[in-house]
Amino acid sequence: MLVQGSRAFAIGGSDYHNSPSAVGMPTTVVRSESLSTAQIVDSLRHNRAYIVRDPGIDIQFTLIHQGETIHVGDKVNGGKENKIHGPISAVLEVKGLPANAVALFISDKGLLKRQTISQSDHVLHSRLDSKYSFIRMEIQDPTGSMLAMTNPIWI
Repeated sequence: MLVQGSRAFAIGGSDYHNSPSAVGMPTTVVRSESLSTAQIVDSLRHNRAYIVRDPGIDIQFTLIHQGETIHVGDKVNGGKENKIHGPISAVLEVKGLPANAVALFISDKGLLKRQTISQSDHVLHSRLDSKYSFIRMEIQDPTGSMLAMTNPIWI
């Protein structure tokens, strides 16, 4: 859907009726300026959310272009011409991951980069071209099971 230009976004949730309970797996994390209902709804409307398998996992994914920080759900500003010039830096901050988790940088063209996260709290940096429509992140454990997934940042 994203590759065809849809601005759909993902949220996660659980509904479990057996024991042991798996409620809270997955969890949607909403980046909001406050915990007010209005701010959380506004953040969801702007796709400022990501999914984690375990609530103890925290990730922050941003792009930096010409000194501006762009967050999940936002679009890189192309100025009056709506053209992106120069490099884009991707920054992924992670906390609470198992050892040797793997970060996948994904665009509308597919997998851009695969990078092992050597420790549970870590910051990854990557340079990207502006030729993509979006960039999003997936984080997997060493067996390939998904730990987290962001919504896209639009370019």
